[in-house]
Amino acid sequence: MVNLDNIEPVKILGGIFGGFLVLLLLYYFYKMIKGLFSSYSFKLLGNKFDKSFLSLNDFGLKGTDRLDFKINIRTDDASDDCNMIGRYKGGKLEKISIEGNGEKCEDLRSNNKL
Repeated sequence: MVNLDNIEPVKILGGIFGGFLVLLLLYYFYKMIKGLFSSYSFKLLGNKFDKSFLSLNDFGLKGTDRLDFKINIRTDDASDDCNMIGRYKGGKLEKISIEGNGEKCEDLRSNNKL
């Protein structure tokens, strides 16, 4: 039988906090590894700029604001050069155009369909 008088509450709280910290580190490690092997989706681009009701500042995109972007990807031998033009508005990717002939451009086109 366990004697509850010998267990210190500080050790219990420390163990719980330490367990949550280990789980949090494992979660971020998993996201990092997943990000290394998955293709990037431009649907997530505007999420970084959205205004959150949890934040205390007034910065970020509101419902009618838009983010137009133009990205030029250049490679050393120009075989996989890509030109991307798109618009993020109202919490979603509104349009995207990816031009280029290389294999990586084709991957970007297939992973970023609207």
